[in-house]
This record gives sequence, C-alpha cells and structure tokens, in this order.
Amino acid sequence: MVSGAAQPDAGPRRTVAGPRRRIWLVLHGWFALPIWILLLFVCASGTVACVSHEIAWLADARTRADNPDGRAALSFGAVADAAAAAVPGGTVAFVTRRASYLAAVVWMHMPDGTTGRVFVNPYTGVVQGVGGGLDFPMFMRTLHAWLLIPWSDGFSVGYYLVTLLCVPLAGSLITGVVVYRRFWRDYLRPRLRRRDGRVFWGDLHRLLAIWSLWFVAVLAVTSAWYLAQAVMIHAGHRYWDEPPVLPRTAVPTVAPGEPVPRIGIDAAIAVVKRRFPDLDVRWVAMPEHAHGAIGVSGRDWLPLVDDTAVGAWVDPYSGAVIASRSTGELAGLTLLDHVADPLHYGTFAGLWSKLVWAVFGLALTTLVASGVQVWTTRTARETAALFRGAPADAPQPAE
Repeated sequence: MVSGAAQPDAGPRRTVAGPRRRIWLVLHGWFALPIWILLLFVCASGTVACVSHEIAWLADARTRADNPDGRAALSFGAVADAAAAAVPGGTVAFVTRRASYLAAVVWMHMPDGTTGRVFVNPYTGVVQGVGGGLDFPMFMRTLHAWLLIPWSDGFSVGYYLVTLLCVPLAGSLITGVVVYRRFWRDYLRPRLRRRDGRVFWGDLHRLLAIWSLWFVAVLAVTSAWYLAQAVMIHAGHRYWDEPPVLPRTAVPTVAPGEPVPRIGIDAAIAVVKRRFPDLDVRWVAMPEHAHGAIGVSGRDWLPLVDDTAVGAWVDPYSGAVIASRSTGELAGLTLLDHVADPLHYGTFAGLWSKLVWAVFGLALTTLVASGVQVWTTRTARETAALFRGAPADAPQPAE
C-alpha cells in the first residue's frame, strides 16, 4: 500500500444515530417552545409592571398628586386623618407614599370587614377616591410574579413557574456569550440586515442580546433570589424580623368605655426621626392588635434599597422605640431581601430608573420574541425535513 494514495470514496455514512438524533432535536425544539413563550409573557408583563404606577397616573385621576400652588407635603398623620374622615367606622392599617407625583395611599379596614384603599392628595388633603380589590399596579405585579394562580397554604405554582425562569435566563446568557464570541465588536459595528426575514430576526436577536447582557444578568440573579426566598419560607427558615409584640404589662389598663391613650402617627415618626435624622419616610403601619407596635420605615443615603429598608417599631403607648434597623445593619440575606425588588423593577431612582428598566424590558421582550421566531422557524424546518425523509446530514441554509 502506497503511503498517501487516494482511498476509494465510501459514500455518505448513514447510521442509526443520524435519524434518531434528528428526531430528538425536533422533540427538543417543540418541548422547549412553551418555556420560551412563558418567558416572553413574563418579560412583557414585567415591562408593564415597571411603569404600572405611571400608567395608572395617566388613566386614573385618583392616583395623581396635583400641586399647582407648590405647597409642602402634609404629614402622614394629616393624610391618615383625611382618609379616616372619608370612611366613618374604618380603621387605618397602612399609609404609603411612593413619589411626589403620586397620591398617598391609605389602606383601611372597612366597616364591612373588607380592605380598601383611600387615595389622598398629599398636598391638599383632598380624598380623591376610595377603591377595593386589585388596582392596575397590583394586578400587573400579581400577573407578572405568579400569573394570577391562587396561593394555597403559602404555595403558588405560578410563583415557582415564574422564578424558575431564572434558569433559562442565566443559561441563555452564558451560552450566548460562549457561542457568540467577540460579541463586543457589534457595539462599534452593529449590523441589521433587512434583505431576508430570517436573517433580519437573527441580526436583531444578536444586537438586542449584546446590549441587554447586564439587564439579563440582573433579572436572572434577582429571580434566583425570589426562588431561593420561596424555598426558604417553605422550609420554615425565616431570615426577616417579625413585628414585635408588646408584653401584656406594657398595655395600659383603662376603665370600660374610656379611650386607650396612644401616640399618633406623626409623634411616632418624630421619635424615629430622632434616631434616623436622614430617614425619608415612605411607609407607616398601624398596630394590628392591642399588643402591636407602629412601624415607620423608608430610605436614607443608601441607594438600591426598597421603602422598608431602614426604620423602627414604636410603642404606641409610651412612644419608646422597641426595635430598629439602621443602614449599617443591612447585610447578608436581609440586604438581598431589600435590594431585590428595586433592582428587579428599577424603582431605586424614581421615574428615570423605571423608564430605563421599561426600555430594556421592552428590548428583552423583543429579544425573546426574536429568539422564539428563529427557534420556531428552525424547528418547523427540521420537522418538515424529518417527515420528508431528508438525510440527517443534509446541508442547511446558513443562519
């Protein structure tokens, strides 16, 4: 045998593994498709949820905080008093403020036993409306977070379906970076060819992907935290502080029919502000029972935290601080718990960060849609080829 001599062509190798591999690839495509459709829906609903309060502001006059005279904001106590006067027999549960252009919301236990919301202009004290049930922001958060699937015994299938999407998010991010090497070149020389629909969607998918890398990473990490949070709760591990309960001796005894002496909301805020002078109060919770405390919380100088990160619980009878949490005490799981929502929904810097998150949320939704389009086109082509009996190694058009 002469070295280097030409060997006869054995022809194309047709093995059993070839057709079987194509069948498995086709099945893989169809089974994966529902995951990506679910991811598309969750991304779209999350984009709307980022700016749901602003959308409500446009559509619902009750949620607006008009201040044509440039007045200073009323105290939380004055807002609560206005809401209580509008609902005789109701009891104030929470008072919240989100932004200067949004009305303050007072959650109340209604006389009929239900829970409702009273919208109060924080500058004039005018009650702008009373509502119950889900409003638009709550509806979008619920739809996005657990697909409106009801909770039972602290468990919702929808919540796990949504949070488990952190796996395809992280997997797509990692595999995309590995497969699409030197992706940074498209930052300087973006390419979007329009000559062919399949080529256009592929270019759009890659272009949106590289600009959304950081955003996908943020959503994957925060979604993984939500998943871990649910697992820890169901495992009985509580990493957060429960509202303190006053001992029986701390509750004053009065004669039947006499009112129990309690401090007001503004007095409780003043006590907390003495401990945290830089606190921007966003949330006040009233006691749920005779042994409960008044909760006052908000933000200070630390960015990227939610409206309950810093604050204290105040004894409603003596005015003493029972428990408190400062910025320096935010660490570990507690810190993760208070930065997850602002990072996931972009609420940490007000309207501007919400708009940035909405823009990138729209980009991510389009990214997933383009991926679904490319995926379904390829899967449909493979399925058709399988039924035509085309060989497994038949050349396919370049992507």
